[in-house]
Amino acid sequence: MSNRGYSSIIHMVGLGGAGTNIVEHFMKDEKTLEMLDQGSTRLSMMAMDIADPDIKSLDETYNKILDQMRRKGVPQDRLSLIARSVKFPSAEAMFDFVQNKFEEHLRNEGIQIDEYNPWLPSTVAIPPLAGGAGRRRSLAKAIYNLNYYQLGIIKSFTNMFKDNALSSISSPIILLVFGLGGGTGSGMALDFARHLRQAVGSGVPIMALCVLPCPGDDPPAKGYSAFNGINE
Repeated sequence: MSNRGYSSIIHMVGLGGAGTNIVEHFMKDEKTLEMLDQGSTRLSMMAMDIADPDIKSLDETYNKILDQMRRKGVPQDRLSLIARSVKFPSAEAMFDFVQNKFEEHLRNEGIQIDEYNPWLPSTVAIPPLAGGAGRRRSLAKAIYNLNYYQLGIIKSFTNMFKDNALSSISSPIILLVFGLGGGTGSGMALDFARHLRQAVGSGVPIMALCVLPCPGDDPPAKGYSAFNGINE
């Protein structure tokens, strides 16, 4: 990219199934490999989902691309990927975190709360997580924050991504990609964006690309649920 006079490089984060799939397709594109073969461009990618299959597919694609880079003589450190699926140790631990601990973490960050209302009641049904959050943004938000604050897993991933992105010679721009119709990406996006901003500081632009529902999506992905997600 430096040969073309670009001074910035976009690093990508995909949340949920839609975001993870977009990261994978971007990595597969021949133009991405061409870009990595030019100058000293470095790309940092990250993807996070509750379900496992899309993360596994992305990991497999990443390893294939690294092999292509090796055969072409492109330094493999020009492309880095952090791809993880996140869960929770038990439903009881998650409900306890939301009801009794999350507020304290927010106050420790200086966020003023007049009245804290836990958004995830202990009576909510937990779907099989093999397919993600099952359109439940509230569940995805709880799983994300439990993994960030109490387990520290996502905080560690985010700092690793930050270190990779800021090591680029070109000025970094971070693109956050997620789908509005599902539950995982849209349930994690706002909290993740806030934590990412804390990690990279105020000097790095963070942009978001939100994939809206389409006519081919099932009914729960559309209508009021999607409209409400835009205004959350």
